[in-house]
Amino acid sequence: MPNSTNIIHNFEKGPITRSLFRNGATLLFHHAVGFSGARVNINFIAGSMFEKKEERGLAHLIEHLVFKEIETNYLKELEFEGAEINAYTYKENVCFEMSLLADKLEALLPKFIQLVGCLKFSDSQFRKEKDIVIQEIKEDLDDHESMGFEYLFSRIFEDALGHPIAGNISQLRKYKRQNVEKFYKKYFTAHRMIISVVSGVKVDSLPNLVEFQLTQLFGAQARMPFRLKASPSSKRLKTCQSHQKKSVESSILYLSFDGPSINSPNFYDYIVLDDLLFEGLSSRFFKKFREENAFVYGLGSSMSPFARSGCYMMVFNTQKKHLKAIEVGVRQVLKDIMESGIESDEMAQLKSRILDNWKIGLDSLDERLDLIQDNELYGLDEYAFSALQDKLDLVSSKTVQKLCKKLYTNDYSILTIQPKAIA
Repeated sequence: MPNSTNIIHNFEKGPITRSLFRNGATLLFHHAVGFSGARVNINFIAGSMFEKKEERGLAHLIEHLVFKEIETNYLKELEFEGAEINAYTYKENVCFEMSLLADKLEALLPKFIQLVGCLKFSDSQFRKEKDIVIQEIKEDLDDHESMGFEYLFSRIFEDALGHPIAGNISQLRKYKRQNVEKFYKKYFTAHRMIISVVSGVKVDSLPNLVEFQLTQLFGAQARMPFRLKASPSSKRLKTCQSHQKKSVESSILYLSFDGPSINSPNFYDYIVLDDLLFEGLSSRFFKKFREENAFVYGLGSSMSPFARSGCYMMVFNTQKKHLKAIEVGVRQVLKDIMESGIESDEMAQLKSRILDNWKIGLDSLDERLDLIQDNELYGLDEYAFSALQDKLDLVSSKTVQKLCKKLYTNDYSILTIQPKAIA
C-alpha cells in the first residue's frame, strides 16, 4: 500500500487524492465528476536542465526511445483500445501523455506505466531514432519564429536552461546506447516520477494497481520524492541585442524581459499586464500597433516561468521600417501605465475576464491535469480555484505600475530577424 494517501478537498467537481509510494513515486487522482474521458500524464523530473554539457539532447532522445519496444507491444495494445499517446520534453521535465475513455482507465493505465517505465530498444531503432531527431532539428531551423525563441533562451538564461532541448546534430550523432542508458538510469527513477490522472470515473483500486506496477519496475527501496524547489524570487536574466538576416518575407521583433518564477509574488501582476497588453482586439498593443498605425500583422506574447527564474517575451511580425517605432511604442505604453496606472473599472474587467477564462479552462480535462501536475512538480498548494482567485485579488493598479516600472527601467533583450537583401 502507499506510504500515505491524502485527499485534497475543495477542488471543483471532485477532490484530488494524493498517494505517496515507498519508492518515492507519487500518484495524483482527480475524479472529475461529469466527464466521460480520462487523461494521464506521467512526468519525470528529468528535463534538459539536468544535462551536463556532454549530455545535451539526451532527455529528448530518451523521450523518443521510450516508445521503441523489442519485447512487448504495449503501445500497439493501448492504441488499439482507443488511447491516444504523446510525449514532450521541456527544460525541467519529460512528460508522457495518454487520453482515453474513463471506463478503460483501470485496464490501460498499468500498460501505460510499463511502457514509459522501461527502456528497451534495438541498435537499429537507436540509429533510426537519432536520424529522426536530427531531422526535427533541421526542420526547426526553418521555423524562424521558434528559432528566435531558442536563440534568446540560449543568450538570456544560465546554461542549464538556455541550451536547446533537442541538443545539436554533431553531438547526437556521437551518442552510443551507453550514454542514453546512463542518463536514463540516473534521472528516470521512481522518486522523480509523478503520475497524474484526471478521470470522469472513480477508480478506487488505482493506488494498488499503480503500486504493483511501480514495484515491478523500480523496486520498493525507500526514497524521498524529488521536487523542483519553487523560489519566490526570480533570477535576473542576461541581456543581449542581435540583428539577424534570414530567408523570411517580413521582419520579426522579439523583446525579452525579466519574468516571474513559478512562485514569484508578482506572478499574477504579469498575468494581468499581459492580458491588458495582448488579449483581444481591444488590447493596448493591438489598438496601437494594428488599428492606429498598421505597424504589425501579427503580435503575441509568451511567459515562461521556471522554478527559479522566468522570462516574459513579446513578439511582433512587421516590416523592417517599423521595427524601431514598435520598440519605442512598447516602451511608451509601459511608461504610460507606470505613470497613470489602470482605472478601477478596467482593472475589474481584466480580472473578471481572466477568471472567466480560468473557469472555461476547467471544462477541459487537460487544463485540470496541468494544474494538478504543476502543483506537485513545484511543491505548491494552489489546487482550488479559490486559491488562484485570492492571489489575483492582490493585484492592484499600484502593483502593476510597479511591474511596469521594472520592465521600463531594467535592461531587456532585443532580437530582430529581417529579410536578406535580394541580390
